[in-house]
Amino acid sequence: MDLINVSNETKSSLEQSIRNVLNLVIQETNKKDSLWEIKQLKMVMKEFESKLTDLVKNQVRYEYGKKQRMLVSTYFITDSLKPLASTELGKKVLEFQEKIDSM
Repeated sequence: MDLINVSNETKSSLEQSIRNVLNLVIQETNKKDSLWEIKQLKMVMKEFESKLTDLVKNQVRYEYGKKQRMLVSTYFITDSLKPLASTELGKKVLEFQEKIDSM
């Protein structure tokens, strides 16, 4: 696991992205026809809440080290037979993934 420090500007941008994802998880949880499974949504929620906690300290945590930056949430999207990347939640998760990849 690696932690990197982020600037206040980066923190603000990442925080907004995380809050967007968390709101979308709640929306998907309430949908009757969601492509996402409840266990996937719980994992996404847990992962992004953890990211938000780290940002309070102006840090981003890479669970598997800086060289392996893939989020568990991104893995769900890429490994699923369902088109999760086409959902609003999937798009926001991948957008966040791109942000942390570029750090």
